[in-house]
Amino acid sequence: KIDDKKIMPIRTAYLLVEPADQTTVGKITNPDIIGKHDYEKAIRYVKMAIKLGIQTLSLDAGSGAQESVHKDIIKACRDNFEGIITVGGGIESPHQIREILEAGADVVAIGNALEKSSNLEQLILELSQAKLSRPF
Repeated sequence: KIDDKKIMPIRTAYLLVEPADQTTVGKITNPDIIGKHDYEKAIRYVKMAIKLGIQTLSLDAGSGAQESVHKDIIKACRDNFEGIITVGGGIESPHQIREILEAGADVVAIGNALEKSSNLEQLILELSQAKLSRPF
């Protein structure tokens, strides 16, 4: 029964990483974007998130980004954060997914590649083959 289950909020830090400043979310919200090689800034935000009891990090290059979050930013966050890390924005290939997972992400969010695909079934098959054989 659904009445017996509790819905628990998950505290998430949504961090925008370059090139998010060139996407809609960056242009509309005027956020403090983490530079694609600004590891110190990324780590500062991770440490603040930990102090606030954040359970997940969402690193986002922005919908429609021309490139994804740099793997070294993901590694810097993973080295300093034990929770779940989701990475999204600018991801279009199995190779990118593999790199992102190897850098330390737990979840990869894919949107635009799916929207633009003329053969959705084939794309999903290709992207799903990028997963790693590591337990989560």
